Amino acid sequence: MGKFNINRKILKPLNFIIPKSRKRVYALPLTNGMKDCYDLINYSADNVLCVVNRLMRNYYDCNLTIYLECFSQERIDEIKSHIKNFKKGKLTIKPILSHRIRESSKISICRLIKNLIIRYSCKYWISDSLHVHFFEKCRSQKHINLNYSTPFKKAQRNKSDDFNVVDYYIDTSIFTAEVHSAIFGIDLNKFLDAPFGFPRNDNMLVIDENKKKQINEWIFSKTNKTFKKIFVYAPTYRDYKGALDGKTIFGYSDCSDVEKFLVDNDCLVIAKLHPLQDMKTILPMQNVILYEQNYNFTLYDLLAESDCLISDYSSVMHDYILTDKPIIINLFDPEKYADSRGFVFSAMDMVFPSKPCSSPQELITGMEQAAANVIDKSRYDLVKNVFQENQNANYTDDICKFLLRVFKVKI
Repeated sequence: MGKFNINRKILKPLNFIIPKSRKRVYALPLTNGMKDCYDLINYSADNVLCVVNRLMRNYYDCNLTIYLECFSQERIDEIKSHIKNFKKGKLTIKPILSHRIRESSKISICRLIKNLIIRYSCKYWISDSLHVHFFEKCRSQKHINLNYSTPFKKAQRNKSDDFNVVDYYIDTSIFTAEVHSAIFGIDLNKFLDAPFGFPRNDNMLVIDENKKKQINEWIFSKTNKTFKKIFVYAPTYRDYKGALDGKTIFGYSDCSDVEKFLVDNDCLVIAKLHPLQDMKTILPMQNVILYEQNYNFTLYDLLAESDCLISDYSSVMHDYILTDKPIIINLFDPEKYADSRGFVFSAMDMVFPSKPCSSPQELITGMEQAAANVIDKSRYDLVKNVFQENQNANYTDDICKFLLRVFKVKI
C-alpha cells in the first residue's frame, strides 16, 4: 500500500504538468505478449495490436501519432521496417521499447521514465487488460480499455483500485458488461457507450493462407505427417502448485485410451498452455504436441485452422464459439480450482457450450462427437448469444471507427 501511495503522489503531478497533444495516442498491448511473442507483426491474439495494425493498413489518413509499447529489443528494428512498408498518409506509428522486455528480467528505470513522459504527453490511451487502469490519468485524457477476456474466474483486485478512471471499456455483450461492472465496481455506461466485440476474434473467422502454410509446416516439422483432425487444447492457468505434476497434458494420470483414440483416428492435439504454467513434469503422449511461442503465428491463428477447441475455465471458449466449431470442456480439477481461485458463476454449466468432461472416457466421447462435428446446437447457441452480442466478424473496424470518434478524427 505504501508503494502505491508514493507512486500516486509522484506520477499524478508529473502527468498533470506535462502538456498533452490531442494528436497523440499511447498504446499498451497485453503484457502476456512478452512471453507469447505478440507484436505488431505477429498481432492476431492481442486486441490493441489488432487495432493498431488495422489503423496502419486501412485508416492511414487519420492525423495521429501512435506510440506503441514493444516487448522485444531484438524485434524493434524489424517492427520499424514493417511500419515503414505500410507508411502512407498522415498516420504515424512509433514503436517504443517497454521497460520490461522479453530478453531481460531486469527493469530499466530510465526507459520507464522516458515512456511515462511519452505516455503523459498523449491525450488518448488504449490498453487491453482490465487491470491496467492508469490511476494517474488526468481528466483531460481519455483511456479506452479494449479488455481481453469474458468473466468466468473469480476476479483478483485490490481494494484501492479505482476502475472508473477508465473512460470506456470494451466487452462482448450486455451480459458480460453487467458482470464486469458488478465485479469491478465500474459504471455500466462505460461499457454500454462502446461497441461490443474483441478485435482479435476477427482472426479466427478469416483464413490467412500464409499463416495456414506456416502452421502446417510447423506441424509437419514436429510430427512428420499430416492429420485428419486438429484439436487445439487451451486450458487456463492453474494457481495452485503441482497442478500437472506426473500427469498427462489433460490432467489425468492415465490417458492411454485417449492416446489410442488420437492415433487410431489420425487426430492431433496442439496444447497451448498458459505462458507461466510449468510444463516440465507433464507425461508425454502420442499425437499431442506443445505449442511453441514464436513470431510466425499465435493461438488465434491456430484456432482458425483447428477443427475443435478443448478448454476448461478459460474464456477462450467464448471467443471460439463464434466459429460454430465443436468445443470440448475438460474439467479434471474443479474442486481444487474452486479452492485456489474460484468462479464468478455458481451454476457453471450455464456458461459451458457443451457438457463438461471429467474423465478420460468422457474426454474420448467428446472427441468422437467433435470429430464427427456433432454439437448440442441449442445449448451452444444459447451460450453464444449470451456471451457474444454481435456476430458479424467485423469487430476490428467497429472498434477502430469508435476510437477515431473518441479521438475526434474524421474518417
